[in-house]
Amino acid sequence: VDMFQAVADGRIKALWVMGTNPAVSMPDASRVRVALAKCDFVVVSDVTRTDTTRYADVLLPVAAWGEKDGTVTNSERRLSRQRPFLPAPGEAKADWRIVCDVAVRMGFGEAFAYRTPAEIFREHAALSAFENRGKRLFDLGGMADLGVEDYSALAPRHWPASERGEHQTRLFGDGRFPTPDGRARFVPVRQEATAFSVDADYPLALNTGRLRDQWHTMTRTGNVPRLMAHASEPAVDLHPADAAAHRLKDGDLAQLSTRFGFVRARVRVADAQRRGHAFLPMHWSGQFAARAAAGLLSSPITDPHSGQPELKHVPARIVRQNTGWTGVLITRRDLRPTGFVHWSRHAVEGGWAYELTGTEPPDQGILLARKLLGVRPQDQLLEYTDRRGLAYRAAAIDDAGAMAEALLVAAPDQLPTRDWLVSLLATRQPLSTADRHALLSGRSPVPMPAIGRVVCACFHIGSNQIASAVASGCDSLEAIGATLRAGTNCGSCRSEIRAIIDARQVQAAE
Repeated sequence: VDMFQAVADGRIKALWVMGTNPAVSMPDASRVRVALAKCDFVVVSDVTRTDTTRYADVLLPVAAWGEKDGTVTNSERRLSRQRPFLPAPGEAKADWRIVCDVAVRMGFGEAFAYRTPAEIFREHAALSAFENRGKRLFDLGGMADLGVEDYSALAPRHWPASERGEHQTRLFGDGRFPTPDGRARFVPVRQEATAFSVDADYPLALNTGRLRDQWHTMTRTGNVPRLMAHASEPAVDLHPADAAAHRLKDGDLAQLSTRFGFVRARVRVADAQRRGHAFLPMHWSGQFAARAAAGLLSSPITDPHSGQPELKHVPARIVRQNTGWTGVLITRRDLRPTGFVHWSRHAVEGGWAYELTGTEPPDQGILLARKLLGVRPQDQLLEYTDRRGLAYRAAAIDDAGAMAEALLVAAPDQLPTRDWLVSLLATRQPLSTADRHALLSGRSPVPMPAIGRVVCACFHIGSNQIASAVASGCDSLEAIGATLRAGTNCGSCRSEIRAIIDARQVQAAE
């Protein structure tokens, strides 16, 4: 936070961002974006396009995780060798190699004459022991002289690994701590009030956090259809009582505001959400939605000791966003729409699904959405507009007879389910006459029951399917697993399945 303030007021004139996305992840992200735009010289090292790369004067392609050679350390302090399983594409290089190359160009070649990851590791290990003398638990001094072959064959092990030969699988197992007398020291803390409190203007306490199947700003996980199926649109969770108090229903588009900015997201009414509180996932960025980054709302107030921002609490208000039309574009193309009050996209098999929303009347919305159609000279265009100008359906058919994309526009809440459209895109097979008629009518040629929000990503099982199974007598996780297979693989969906079972049983009891 302090660093970007220094960028904003001109104290920092050059910035090198490596593998992070501060335009999304930092609190009060609008201020961070202004700072990046004002900075004299911005370099960004990354593997993909992000909200931050748009501010870069220089973009440097780096090796991705599966292309790197080095070591990784997990949360149990276990150090492991990591070897690449893919070659780095094009001119992409490891971060350390790029830093060394830049240092050489700047005249510091002697200090950055590294040739292998093993040399980098040796310096890292030596520095961990420098002036340590037991003051710091992290100590790899005993590995500071590893040769290339020993480094390459390094077996997983825990730190510390000091020159004294210490090796502790469990820290403090000997009852000693890194203090002068070897005894643990407790630091008394006191709870302090948050910087801002809820009030009449901002009556909800907004929290942010992770989604089950996503990672950071979705630059990698957002490209995986199975992972996006669990939460395909940005949504804010509200308790039913709070939704009712704000005249909102499940699926409404809402504008969520704080003292620092606003976003737009769908409302998700959830019994599990604490009353008086709202939850917005931290992952959404401008690569996947028009304006849904939680950082635009977060408070930049920091803890005076740690500098940690107050990311888990900020007072907010929410209002329903009036809409005149909605649309969906299923396409093979990678787009970033503009000119819409709200849009979001999620990966599907064979391409992308774009959810579009506008405040204009449907006839104007049709004209706006139609500009997104990418019909090539060799494509055949199927089009239908109803007499009242309230609904529009179009499809581009490629020269092989397969659907390249489809656009459907209608009044709010009038669009069909997406599954059958996605299936037509994924197969890349020539469309039948029935398929073509279905695209123009906006209805699947074969009735496809809506599976609901995907709960089990492993087997693509939705909430409606689970609820139906519960109504048919499956009253346990084991019964659901035996019937639908949901919850029987990775297990991360089991809590959601349990919640659906409990909710259905409560409804039945009432």
